Amino acid sequence: MRYSPFVRPIMLDGVRCVVVEPSLEDVEPRAYRFLLDFAIDNELIVIDPTVPTSEDYCPLPGSVLATLAK
Repeated sequence: MRYSPFVRPIMLDGVRCVVVEPSLEDVEPRAYRFLLDFAIDNELIVIDPTVPTSEDYCPLPGSVLATLAK
């Protein structure tokens, strides 16, 4: 399978995830908006690794978030 350089599926601690590169918004804004709308419509968790989460909720270990933020 081939994936876009801006969107790739990964497994984090046994959870299936999709990483979307922020640069996709600049390159193809409609595709970026589609992905965000899809996540919202399907009640999926959206995490921005550059924005700290509240202390009482963090679906991913800190080490994973640090890896995604790179």
